Amino acid sequence: MNDREKDEFERIRLVARMEYDWERVADYRRNEKFYINRLVESSRALGQLEERLA
Repeated sequence: MNDREKDEFERIRLVARMEYDWERVADYRRNEKFYINRLVESSRALGQLEERLA
């Protein structure tokens, strides 16, 4: 295998790793948004309960 072929394989490996990493970032952001929304909803519900209990 010559240097050019090695470089081409390294390029393929790096592109694949970047695609994988970007997908993990996207998964993290989706999950983060879900939990933030759930926290907001729980906070609102708790506020309403506390108003009724006051």
